Amino acid sequence: MGDCFAEGYTDEIPVHTVYVSAFYMKSTEVSQAQWDEVRSWGLTNGYTDLPAGRGQGSNHPVHSINWFYVVKWCNARSEKEGLSPSYYTTSAKTTVYRTGSVDVANGAVDWNANGYRLPTEAEWEKAARGGSSGRRFPWSDANTITHSRANYISNPDYSYDVSPKRGRHPNFEFTYTSPVGYFAANGYGLYDLAGNGWEWCWDRYSSSYYGSSPSSNPIGPTFGAQRVQRGGEWSHYAIYCRVATRERNNPVGALDRYGFRPVRETVSGLSGTLAVDTRGEGILPSGADCDGDGCLNGVEYRAGTDPRDPGSRFEVARWSMVPNPSGTGVTCTVRWNSVEGRLYRVERSLDLSQWDIVADQVQPTLPMNAVVEEIVPAPAQAFYRVVVK
Repeated sequence: MGDCFAEGYTDEIPVHTVYVSAFYMKSTEVSQAQWDEVRSWGLTNGYTDLPAGRGQGSNHPVHSINWFYVVKWCNARSEKEGLSPSYYTTSAKTTVYRTGSVDVANGAVDWNANGYRLPTEAEWEKAARGGSSGRRFPWSDANTITHSRANYISNPDYSYDVSPKRGRHPNFEFTYTSPVGYFAANGYGLYDLAGNGWEWCWDRYSSSYYGSSPSSNPIGPTFGAQRVQRGGEWSHYAIYCRVATRERNNPVGALDRYGFRPVRETVSGLSGTLAVDTRGEGILPSGADCDGDGCLNGVEYRAGTDPRDPGSRFEVARWSMVPNPSGTGVTCTVRWNSVEGRLYRVERSLDLSQWDIVADQVQPTLPMNAVVEEIVPAPAQAFYRVVVK
């Protein structure tokens, strides 16, 4: 985490390595229509003070919502879908946070709940980097930015801002925000992580937090009046669109550039397929959307999920396929984030039809498990999935 280009602000250093457990993140910012749907349910189910919010259109990000409203909306969506809420009014976790402006403490969060919550700052940056490291922006093919990639104000003062038109985005000079999912996704299949709207995070803000941040799953300081925001927005310059930029605001703030996207913990019982393909794509066409979940097959392969199953969201943390020492085949390594109390089965397929068990009854070795397999002769492609038992 942090500013690896030594060009940003002092709160972005020191650059440090952080381990973040697997999680799911919404692929886009929450839209006005999505906010309204959950709010409508919430108003008749105990969430009596959720505001209407604002947006430039039903498919634009909802804005003008403060941190307290966003946290309650996450709980409302969880309960609406029959999931366990994450936020409580006290550390005793006896009363679900549904109304009022409660400055929820770190200890009043059920971090193992299967419901929705705001991302921690570390989760947000991991997601924004899209599986790459050492990059300035969410995309991995360039360290420059233009209006073809994000909704922001272009300014020649920044050498990495190479947009041919300066000023506001030419397509959104009068709407200000752009529709969610308008620009290309990053390596994790996530959209609009640069520009458009600041995204609320969970953490309290501290300018010196990076100097003492835990190396594993940091959740921010215990004390602090402001909450972190990330991602930049439509009325700010390129420097604020960098993945390392840290913004902060009072949690009662509700400007027309504040939005959010929720996350969830990985759900035990789901499985996902990891594609390891020497041709660079899977058996299914990378540009199609086989399961109709709005995510292209090629993006799902790279994210370690199954492009045939819209419920497949188990994240395989790392994988590799390399020639074996004798040169007669390949050595495949699959790694995943494990938890206590679970057993795992690793399966492999060469055609997404027949699946063979590579390892079964695998005990967790925290924080990450690994299975290595040698395949002779080398296949054109191999697919692995990890089943949670």
